[in-house]
Amino acid sequence: MEMAKKIKRTAVVMLVLVSVILLLDIFFFAAHPPVFGAMPVDAMLVDDTPDGVIPIGPVDATLYGSNTALAIFDVFSFVIGILLLLSMLALSLILLFSVKKDESPFCRKNVKLLKGIAIALIAFEPFGLLVQWVRPALIPPPPSGEFMVFSTAFTTQTGFVFTAGLIVYCIALVFEHGISLQKQVDETL
Repeated sequence: MEMAKKIKRTAVVMLVLVSVILLLDIFFFAAHPPVFGAMPVDAMLVDDTPDGVIPIGPVDATLYGSNTALAIFDVFSFVIGILLLLSMLALSLILLFSVKKDESPFCRKNVKLLKGIAIALIAFEPFGLLVQWVRPALIPPPPSGEFMVFSTAFTTQTGFVFTAGLIVYCIALVFEHGISLQKQVDETL
């Protein structure tokens, strides 16, 4: 019984922390919305100089110019990435609330929530890598003698988020096995 109280207290603390993170993310995106469309760009050439960047003058163009495919791709990839992140946070909140509310954390609903979190984690990094791979193909080559630096919305450390997703999925399978064991014990009593 003491362990159940400890689990519920921990769930409440985690629920507050995840809620704060979600609110901070919402406020951040509200205060700093992404800019898609006409935006002046300074051309830069990355070099081995001490500061690493040599400005070579402004490019008389906009970020997208007439490249609507790139603009649509950026908006689409940004929205999908944000939906993956928000779904992870929302599912985490629901899971923590369920653990706080229910008698036992070992229920089918929690297994489904853990698997949903795992799938979002597993999908996030490959999606970011796909965006980084496809986006340069949509950028036309700059005029001769000019260099333009574009950044993508996703920068990931390859493998960390994917591995975390696999671990969360394994934990979901352990929970699923725990449910079946609990059911067997309940049937024998």
